[in-house]
Amino acid sequence: MRCYIHYEDTTLPFTLLVTLSEHQLNKCTISDLIQLFLTKYRERHPSVNIELNPKKWSISASSRKSVLFPHSELVWKKVRNKDDLNIFLSTSVLFTSQHNFSVMPASQPSSERSNLLLSHAEKYHAEQNYQKAVQVYKNLLRDDSSNRGAILGLVDIYLEVGRYIDALHHVKEGIHHHRDDLVFMLKLGQSYLGCGDGAKAVDYLMRYSKELRKNGKVSSTEKYQLQVALCQAYQLLNQKDMAIVVIEGVVRETKEFIPAVIEYSKLTFDLDVEQATPSPSPPCQATFDNSVAYSEDELQLLAAWCTLVKVLYLQGAHPTTSALIALLNPLVRDRQLHKTNIRNEIAYFECIQKAMLTSPLPCLTENSTFIYFIGDSHCISPAWRTLRCKNSNFVFHPILSTGTKIWHLRPQSCFYPKENFFNSVEKIPLEANVVICLGEIDCREALLRCVEKSIYDSLEEAIERLLDVYLSVMEDLISKYKWKLFIHPVPPVLDLSRPVVRQFNQQLRARLHLRSDCCYLNMEGDLLDVEGKLKPELCFDDTHLHPKYVKILEKCLNEKLV
Repeated sequence: MRCYIHYEDTTLPFTLLVTLSEHQLNKCTISDLIQLFLTKYRERHPSVNIELNPKKWSISASSRKSVLFPHSELVWKKVRNKDDLNIFLSTSVLFTSQHNFSVMPASQPSSERSNLLLSHAEKYHAEQNYQKAVQVYKNLLRDDSSNRGAILGLVDIYLEVGRYIDALHHVKEGIHHHRDDLVFMLKLGQSYLGCGDGAKAVDYLMRYSKELRKNGKVSSTEKYQLQVALCQAYQLLNQKDMAIVVIEGVVRETKEFIPAVIEYSKLTFDLDVEQATPSPSPPCQATFDNSVAYSEDELQLLAAWCTLVKVLYLQGAHPTTSALIALLNPLVRDRQLHKTNIRNEIAYFECIQKAMLTSPLPCLTENSTFIYFIGDSHCISPAWRTLRCKNSNFVFHPILSTGTKIWHLRPQSCFYPKENFFNSVEKIPLEANVVICLGEIDCREALLRCVEKSIYDSLEEAIERLLDVYLSVMEDLISKYKWKLFIHPVPPVLDLSRPVVRQFNQQLRARLHLRSDCCYLNMEGDLLDVEGKLKPELCFDDTHLHPKYVKILEKCLNEKLV
């Protein structure tokens, strides 16, 4: 059984993933669970002088926060598989540490204290520091579950980041405490809209509209926001005519309210229709001056040639690739093209060019035996390199899926890298040996941002949710293609993202430890030095591993291949 224990009361939040075997489950009590959490928290934050007496702590399920679990109760009687649990100190003093945290004196009047905390939360909210804002709002609600400002603050954040079910939960709490407050009726409609329930959204938004008209005091912004929400709700119900009628009321009054203009445009103009005739291409110049900047058309033509280099390299046409690189190199060299809108094509060109210069690539034959390597640009370094496993020679066959995040692969995604990924892997034969390397872009661009925006409450939780997507896709691929699958750790190349990458790899390794359908290639210790930095001999282009790391990969595969 797995469960997640979340600690949210401080500026050092922490989530612990707990995995219990059947044997442990029969003995583990709630008190044992608390003690385990406190031990792990102390290991993570040794400078924090946290209360270590389990009796002073309480645990509840996130979905049933008012119900506290008895300390002596066995875990299996109270906790369901994959439950989210909240842990909090029963007393008012949370902890002290050497960190500079603001502590509110207990003697301060509660209303003054609440107002001050609320102003801090609203400041964090305005700065889009959602993580800290959520923590303060939740602390306020723990003191006073009816605090209007804290409830509305949480609702607004959860609506902004797309956590509509959480927003709906807090709206209902707000209505319970503030039945006559019209703002909660509007938020209820917006929450149902986000949840995809058009009928309930229209119902509550119309009720809100009627009550506003009764009161007679409505700002233009409030009215426009309501009309945009109603328009979106009618679209969910496939009532396009009603949606147009509602949104036209806004655009007739003003063209400055951008959300209304966007909705009106989507409803009244066909999308993806060519609106203009392309201008004819300018004549090519017989010669070129290296000091003159390329025109937009010349950049696009160069991008096409660089893309051809990538295609040829991925097909194993090494002599042709080398010849084309030699022709294009004078056009690319010393041009600062990484600052233009063809920087991605240039990045691939330069990576392939450098990879081909490191060592000769093998001549492929019909009898070559492949291990297929699925990945984003990180499949370039090992591409077409030979390795020896179990007394047989293999060649890494790259299967490029450009720009793919793991998050793109979730079922509800419709972003084009997902389609590209599944089209690419179809080329791999049944029962093949396959290495997959994904997640670097998620670690670099998305995970911390999701935590900062309060889409998730901690980095651990964000990674676990991402791994749920990753491993679900892997299970489907194994079931469909019968591959022997080896999961490559995210390459810890970039200094800035390495802490997140290492945390991701640690949780990925833990999730794969007991699985038999796929193997984790545990090589991170061979890639980093004693200080946790990338070994100098494996540095390549500040983004990818040097192709010589294939020797490390060969060692790992020899341990795993049967």
